[in-house]
Amino acid sequence: MESASPMNLHSYSSQRPLGNYLTEQHNLPPSDDTPDKQKHKQDKNNPIEGLSSFSAHSTHAIDFLHKFADARCDDCDGNEIEELLDSMRAIVDAVKVRRQSTQSLFPLATPLTTQRTPPELPPIQVVVAVIRKAQEQCDLTLGVLNELLHDRSLSDMCMTVYFSEDYSDAELIIVNLALYFLLADTESTVTGDNPRDRIHAEHRLLCQRNAETALSKLSLYVGASHNMTLALALGAIYAIDISRPSLAWTFICAAYQSAYSLGYHTWARGSNVSSNTPNQFGLLFWVIYYLEKHFCLRLGRCSTIIDTEITIPLPGSADQATNPGMGYCRLIIRTGSLTSRIYQELYSMQATGLSGDLRTQKVLNLSQELCAIRDESRKTLLIWARYRSDHDLSGVDMIEYLAKLDEVFWWSTLTLIYRAVPPQPDLAVSFADECITAARAALESHQNITSSSEQSSSRPLSSYINW
Repeated sequence: MESASPMNLHSYSSQRPLGNYLTEQHNLPPSDDTPDKQKHKQDKNNPIEGLSSFSAHSTHAIDFLHKFADARCDDCDGNEIEELLDSMRAIVDAVKVRRQSTQSLFPLATPLTTQRTPPELPPIQVVVAVIRKAQEQCDLTLGVLNELLHDRSLSDMCMTVYFSEDYSDAELIIVNLALYFLLADTESTVTGDNPRDRIHAEHRLLCQRNAETALSKLSLYVGASHNMTLALALGAIYAIDISRPSLAWTFICAAYQSAYSLGYHTWARGSNVSSNTPNQFGLLFWVIYYLEKHFCLRLGRCSTIIDTEITIPLPGSADQATNPGMGYCRLIIRTGSLTSRIYQELYSMQATGLSGDLRTQKVLNLSQELCAIRDESRKTLLIWARYRSDHDLSGVDMIEYLAKLDEVFWWSTLTLIYRAVPPQPDLAVSFADECITAARAALESHQNITSSSEQSSSRPLSSYINW
């Protein structure tokens, strides 16, 4: 796929903000005097009212399914069309049930009791085997966790939870979510067709139940500590993994408040003075920073993190050859900052009231910045993969997979930027050509992932879709 630079947007009209009426384009009546036609013209002049692009797209798609599934197909006699309509109606009904459901945010959590009872955990032999395998394979999840844990390894924390009654709620959450993700990584290599694989899935479900139970017990105020901050951040990641983004926002905001109270955002607390690099506290803060900024665009919220108060250095350095992995982390943090600005400058309530000229200029600036980060990230991933290959280190496949994931992100984010371009007057097309081109590239990148051998398991595919 060619590397695309920002398109020329100066020729676009700025008289009207972008309308949100793709559905009407699929159902235009023949007469210009019908009420539907008049409504279509009115809708075209309506601005996007504060919806983040992710929320707007999903709501728009669901509304389209509603209209299509409710349509009568009197002229269609084929059973295939009827089966398709039945399937789409089932999808709409499922979404409606989820929207109206009063089910708990933690469906796997066990009922609260007055006395603390030891949770049922996977056998310690299984835990040892999973951690050992992750170490041998240089598993990314384990590497990140050990980097963020303060003066302890995951193995040490597992020993505390398994063989001591004096463990905290944070430690219980960390251990169970860590095992949940590690078991999921291991599960990607099994088929689920034999009893051993089913037992493996049961262990993972057990970790989910323990984690949800512990998370559901957290009060509105939690004491600020390193373990609790990490537990809340893992809770946010888990919430996205099970497709509960609003819950993820709650956890990540709580994690930020805890990290802020501990001073992890400050140079004195979050950096190594000798090397001017972030320490474990600073790295945990940058993880929280990236997640919070990333959720802004997804949920349509302005960031709660004030960048001017952050004094810790970014991970990595300008010389990416020395540590390309940290160099890549540096770039995705910059990307997180950019995604929050996309919402604030293009999709927030204040942004939708700006003139067309100003919105177009903001689109151009943001697209140029995104493409610059994208090109730098592509180079960094190549350097990182070459470095590990030259030093006979594992993980090259993981880096190549990250590169594929990034392509979906770059193109889909570019689509959301161009979506805010005001449409040209007197044209039936709502979206700029650049938006459609980027969207097609995003779909092509998505297809490359879903059809590849890396997605041989349902778990990586489900996580990829949710993220």
